[in-house]
Amino acid sequence: MQPGLGFAYGGAVFDDPLKVNSPVGKGTYFWTGLAGTWFWMDPTNDVIFIGLIQSWALSPGRPNFEELSRTLVSQALVEPKK
Repeated sequence: MQPGLGFAYGGAVFDDPLKVNSPVGKGTYFWTGLAGTWFWMDPTNDVIFIGLIQSWALSPGRPNFEELSRTLVSQALVEPKK
């Protein structure tokens, strides 16, 4: 973990999204699987995202789809809350 992130029951939580330069709301809960699965729930903006692909998470050159999904979904919100 790092400043701005915490750990909760079975997953990680954005305690302070600005410290880790993330566009999600405070309290966003997330976890990533090794074979291309991830989820995150942003209670501040009432968003739930589930990502399922077939791609080894540690593959060289593989984009960070989890981070990309948070950025793109947050950019699409009309009135995001922080």
